[in-house]
Amino acid sequence: MLTLRIAIFAVTAVLLAIVIQTIRISAAENPQAQQTQQVAALDHAEQVAPILKQGAEFMLTGQADDGAWGRHPALTGLAIMAIHNVDVADIAKRDEAIARAMDYMLSFIQDDGAIFPAERSRKESANYPNYTTAIALITMALVNRPGDEAKMRAARRYLQTSQFNDPDKVDFGGIGYGKTGRADLSNGSWAAEALYVTDYLDREPFSSDTSAAARIDKMWQDVTVFLTQCQNLPELNIQPYVSLQASDRGGFIYRPFESKAGDHSATDGAKSELISSGSMTYAGLKTMIYARLDRNDVRVKGAIDYLRHNYTLKENPGMGQQGRYYYLHTMAKALDAYGVNVLTDADGVRHHWRNDIIAELRSLQHDDGSWANTDGRFWESVPELATPYAMICLKVSSGQLKFARAPRG
Repeated sequence: MLTLRIAIFAVTAVLLAIVIQTIRISAAENPQAQQTQQVAALDHAEQVAPILKQGAEFMLTGQADDGAWGRHPALTGLAIMAIHNVDVADIAKRDEAIARAMDYMLSFIQDDGAIFPAERSRKESANYPNYTTAIALITMALVNRPGDEAKMRAARRYLQTSQFNDPDKVDFGGIGYGKTGRADLSNGSWAAEALYVTDYLDREPFSSDTSAAARIDKMWQDVTVFLTQCQNLPELNIQPYVSLQASDRGGFIYRPFESKAGDHSATDGAKSELISSGSMTYAGLKTMIYARLDRNDVRVKGAIDYLRHNYTLKENPGMGQQGRYYYLHTMAKALDAYGVNVLTDADGVRHHWRNDIIAELRSLQHDDGSWANTDGRFWESVPELATPYAMICLKVSSGQLKFARAPRG
């Protein structure tokens, strides 16, 4: 029933996002374009079917007896998203695996609605409460079990109250690992995605709280303030860490005063300028779309311009092989949300990014069906993480999984 209600709301109300396993055809397109897009999506789905099947079979062999993957609820949530609705040899086994995994993931629900292993560390942020809660919320929205709506609402409230709200701090509007510490774009983009795909829960007719929609709209406005602090766009971001290098312009960094890609170190005592990265720029782009910035916004145009100058699937721009699977997965989500099938690079070359990603991930898949990064930073050498990233990326690239609609403008 919830899936049907979401679908009805998407057509009749102000759609912000839905996680659906179907082909999206934009109402703004003409019938011929619709037919062309549908045929292309079906073709992509056929291409990725055997790749996804092999990946799912690998994942199913690695599930622990308690239902977990990677001994963590976040990794388990990613695994569920990866194998959900994938055609495998034993469908009953897949569905039973998902049911056990959901029970494992949701066994970590806390009294405040958060979903994370609170007992693992005394320091709250070390347990990744926002990251894990966000992935769990996205997973619940995708699997859509009848009894999970109350858990989804509680998880939403927890994430909303995790937003930093001191306007005098550089973290204002952002979300980090926990409610203390600092905000960053990676955790913030996961939280934004979770709040975006469940946004309908705070709007009529699914919410009787007439002030809920206003609160969530204010939250999105504050998100854009934090995004500006993470973008190398000196006409808007006047912080001392902003890069003035043309190669960084429009790109995003991990958080204010820190880039995982490093900096242009000054040797004369002047300020150091933080280097943009591809993964954070795609994370920034999709979060701007979630926050309903349109294509003509200078921040969106700046991000697209950076990505046009740095189009590649061979590495994570600015970081080489580090975080490559996270980069590809975020790239697919962002470009799909932006609503383009072709990205023209700075040299005028047209890239059919869906085809490119499918071909690249097909070439990177191991014989056992898994994926793993040769660079172990960010845990990507662990197949239980890299494989779900790759599979989710393939689902988005083939039109089988959607996290947003295209922006205005």
